[in-house]
Amino acid sequence: TPIAAGTTSVSNTTVRDTFYQADTTAGDITVTLGDATTFATNFRLQIFKTVAANKITVNTTGGQTINGALSTILYDQYDFLEIQRNGSNWIVTKTKFI
Repeated sequence: TPIAAGTTSVSNTTVRDTFYQADTTAGDITVTLGDATTFATNFRLQIFKTVAANKITVNTTGGQTINGALSTILYDQYDFLEIQRNGSNWIVTKTKFI
């Protein structure tokens, strides 16, 4: 699914995998994750940054974390992040940061 500048919310879903190709040419992108406990078991989100300009911030909600942090940022072209629901939080399962 392509996303562009602005804010994208990822809400509870029964879909196992969601993939975003993120074009940050027009500005920063903020992806806000919904409550991890409402997602399908082993739900995975993959984000691929397609251009060098600007950044992608992935935020959690309700005090949940991604590997212990409230957010993570992709800065460079071709950065890749895969996170997975592990019950009440999120864990990084794959990354590629340039």
